[in-house]
This record gives sequence, C-alpha cells and structure tokens, in this order.
Amino acid sequence: MTADFMTADFMTADSVPPADSRRSPLGRIGTGPHVLLSAGGVQITEHPFLAQANLRADPAGEAPAAVAARFGVRLPVTPNRRATASSGLDAIWLGPDEWLLTGAGDGAEWASSLEAVVRPHGGTVVDVTAHRTVLEIRGPRAAEILAAGTSIDLHPRVFAASHVAQAPLARVDVILCRLGKDAWRVFVRTSFARYLMEWFTVAVSGE
Repeated sequence: MTADFMTADFMTADSVPPADSRRSPLGRIGTGPHVLLSAGGVQITEHPFLAQANLRADPAGEAPAAVAARFGVRLPVTPNRRATASSGLDAIWLGPDEWLLTGAGDGAEWASSLEAVVRPHGGTVVDVTAHRTVLEIRGPRAAEILAAGTSIDLHPRVFAASHVAQAPLARVDVILCRLGKDAWRVFVRTSFARYLMEWFTVAVSGE
C-alpha cells in the first residue's frame, strides 16, 4: 500500500522540474492526477487544481439556458444531482439557485468566462478553485470504505451514478459524487485534505 502520501517529492540535481511545479494540497508536484494509495481493492487519486466555480442564478431565468448554450451542460434542477457535458465540464447542484461547476483549465480565466455568460441574466460567479482538492476513489471496495465514514446509504438503488451528497465523511464536510458503480469523487476543503487522506489510509488497511 502506498501509505507515504505525506512524503514530499524531492528532486535530484539531474531532475527536470515539471512544467507546472505547484505543490498540491497533498504534497505532490504538478497538476496530476497523482495516485496516492493503491491497495485492498481501492485506488485513490488526487486531482488537484481542478477549476471550480460557484454559480448563483435564478433557475427559472435565462442564465441556465445561456450556460447550456455556451458550455454544453444543463444545470441540474433536481436536488443533489450532477450533470456532465461531453467536454468534461460538470455541474453539481448545491442548492435551489446554486451550482458548483468544474472543469479543466485555469480557474480564474474559466470563472471569468462563465461570469460573462451569466452576468447579463443576473447570475454571479466566484472562483473557488483553491478552496477544495478532489479525491477520486475507485475499486470494488470503494463504496465499503466510504460507507465506513458516513451515515448516507450508498447502495446503488439509493445513491446511483450522477447522484451527489453534501455530507460529513469521517467528520469532514465534503461533496460526494458517484461517477459509476465503483467510482466516486470527493471534494474536500484543502485544509482537511491531509486528515481525510490519513483516514482513508487507515480505513483501507483495516487497522
């Protein structure tokens, strides 16, 4: 098991620095993705610096249609759902008039483009890229490990693909998304990322 996820990445004198030398919330160099743990039927990968923007808009107004026309994703109106565009852009329902939109690229530039689309329709956008990092959990034991840290029923009959929950995981408030049968994403505040990864390491090892 890769349990030394906390260990810093050191470069020798002959090493070539990556094009992006930012250090992720979990200590890895570059944009990733970075595999942090692979053992016991679970693989956990960090996707740092994923562009994230909070969108507030009237769901009955013109902003949702403008977002769909420009970015190809329809803002979910059903609570706790996630929609995905062919471009890879995701829209996650956070509230009756609030969504988290995520995608590749520079967060500030991407949020600015989104704001230009929704502002004429009364919408507002805030770049929250730095607020959270994203952990992807895959494998046949993924749901079992997650279930050990939350009271939410994760059975696929209840929590299907495209479903989302804003709930505590190991006593940390996260956004939990099911990508598929054995695939999940966890959005966690950067200040709690190391603690949550430590919890995952212990949970997977069964200690």
